[in-house]
Amino acid sequence: MIVLPPEKDVFLILSTIKGLSLQSGIELKSFDFIPGEISTPSTNSGSLSSNVSHLPLRANFSGSWGAIKAFLNKVESVSPLMQIEKVSLSRNEENFYEANLIINTFFLNIPSTLGSIETPLPIISIEEEKIYEQLSKYEFREQTEILPEIPTGKENPFSF
Repeated sequence: MIVLPPEKDVFLILSTIKGLSLQSGIELKSFDFIPGEISTPSTNSGSLSSNVSHLPLRANFSGSWGAIKAFLNKVESVSPLMQIEKVSLSRNEENFYEANLIINTFFLNIPSTLGSIETPLPIISIEEEKIYEQLSKYEFREQTEILPEIPTGKENPFSF
């Protein structure tokens, strides 16, 4: 289970958001990332700690109130970790809602140094065990590779 990807994995984030929207019954209308500096692990909004950074995503959804509520509940209990920063809702005349969200997605920074091979691993504390137990309850969405079907010529170019 990848709770914190080791890089800005845009495909993983988008496939997770798209999967959650389909599962909840809402339509993903648009999205855009606020990437910061693309060539580095940091973002414009800075790091949460020396190990974890976040990549904000703006997304627009439409659907019924119940479906949007289900989506909002699922976002914060899925792997990779995501947090809803801002929500704005509007209702149209057909009793459907438009939801504009800013979702922070989290990833690990590459460590600058590694420990020595001779150094023993630290003991896992009771608090860390509780966190691991909570994370084990998160939904993990398998990453699926979507390849377009491209028409090709003959299988055997030497047959007539």
